[in-house]
Amino acid sequence: LGQEARQEKDAELEDLDNDQHMGYEGLPEKPLADLPAEKLLAASREVMEQILRPLCPDASLEVALGDERVDVSVGCGDDAALLIGREGQTLAAMQYLLTRIVGRSVGAAVNMHLDIGDYRKRQDDKLRELALILADRVRESGRAQFTRPLSSYHRRIVHMALQGEEDLITRSKGEGALKRVSVALRSGSGGPTRRQERR
Repeated sequence: LGQEARQEKDAELEDLDNDQHMGYEGLPEKPLADLPAEKLLAASREVMEQILRPLCPDASLEVALGDERVDVSVGCGDDAALLIGREGQTLAAMQYLLTRIVGRSVGAAVNMHLDIGDYRKRQDDKLRELALILADRVRESGRAQFTRPLSSYHRRIVHMALQGEEDLITRSKGEGALKRVSVALRSGSGGPTRRQERR
């Protein structure tokens, strides 16, 4: 990628990172490695247990530190759909609460990633597959293709899935929290091409 194209992609991903920090208001941002690990893990577990207790008292819970975030995984059997909600809205609301409360307890913005019954993993895999399908359509037709409106988290999945495709450019389009991702040929990359093998 050229310097200008790299800057465009970096700016787009930075915007998405900023969008993801919903709930960080008033909290300083610190590297995860600078935060007290034991306190962070204990707070994450305690808050999540309190949220889950009235909804799914027998839920299994795993909390772990990733490179840049705290991963919280919940197993709740047949009650998982209740916790996930329509299009993951209940899950997103719980993650927001978790982010706010844990952040306050450790005095810093914390990137929390909540998954319930592997819902997010399955959704992420589907979005990556969709991104590759849209990329093929763009190459075949020469015309831009669009996703449905997506949250900043889901837009990031699409952007990241295609960031290594040098002939394509992705952008977020629209207003508000939900925007579409457009996938288009990068200018100067030529017209439609035959379907390329996926790497």
